[in-house]
Amino acid sequence: MKFNPFRPNSIAPPDLFHGRDEEIAFIEKSLFQTKNGNPQHFLIEGERGLGKSSLFLKVAEQAVGTTLLINNEKANFIVMNVELDSSQSFVDILKTIAADFKRALSEKEKIKTLAAGVWDFLSK
Repeated sequence: MKFNPFRPNSIAPPDLFHGRDEEIAFIEKSLFQTKNGNPQHFLIEGERGLGKSSLFLKVAEQAVGTTLLINNEKANFIVMNVELDSSQSFVDILKTIAADFKRALSEKEKIKTLAAGVWDFLSK
């Protein structure tokens, strides 16, 4: 019998993903294809306590470029973590996604503005 390291309401460290190589490789291939103009989709779903949130956080690190993809390429996606529930209407879901997308874009813009300011300072 194997020990399940994933616990509800607790994120597992990335080194506990042994045995999930196939899923991680599929997601990395999807990110690679999308980065190169061939959009791929994937869904992370499953019962409570199986490590969905931990897997999402690992994939999110690759998607934003914090860690490299399998082929040592760096991705640069905007990642949104939106929690949905059955009480939300279609319009509510769209509003939730739009608000999180706006927030994510705002964060990227702050970084661009800061980088431009640093570049201007250094170039003088």
